[in-house]
Amino acid sequence: MNKIETFISDISSDIENPVFLPITNSDSVQLVRHTLNENNNDYLEGGISFIYDSEAILVKEMVTTDLLITWQSLIEPILFPQKKKYCVELLDSLYEIQIEEIGEGYTFSIKETYNDSEWISKEIPIKEYNKLVGVGFSEFREYLIKHQFTFSEESVYLSFMEDYEKIKNRL
Repeated sequence: MNKIETFISDISSDIENPVFLPITNSDSVQLVRHTLNENNNDYLEGGISFIYDSEAILVKEMVTTDLLITWQSLIEPILFPQKKKYCVELLDSLYEIQIEEIGEGYTFSIKETYNDSEWISKEIPIKEYNKLVGVGFSEFREYLIKHQFTFSEESVYLSFMEDYEKIKNRL
């Protein structure tokens, strides 16, 4: 099974038992409006679940305080394929995630930053990565447009939309 999905965090939920709603849930719209309001329309907190070959690469509990930046970092391999090494931006997160092109695939290296844990590596073919991430990025973009969420000028919303324009023909 292969799947990528965006979740919105309920910033008012208990930190020990966080609540997440997928963007496919209609209640997530109110949650986004509340979160943006609380964050001066700068940041949208949440997580991304990325499953490849029935194995979790990313889980929604790897929370980021800015989903737009996280999605932009996930599409960097599509935008800049010549770069070969990338960093997934999970702002204010307890995880460090790197992506490196090796042969015909990408290797995800994940490490918890709050302890001395070892790097955990997972691999995914480039074509599968591009397809899954492209679909997830596009679905998140459509969700933002459909519900006409308002972001501040300080947010990365405009560059997020520009990045979509750059990759839409490659998807």
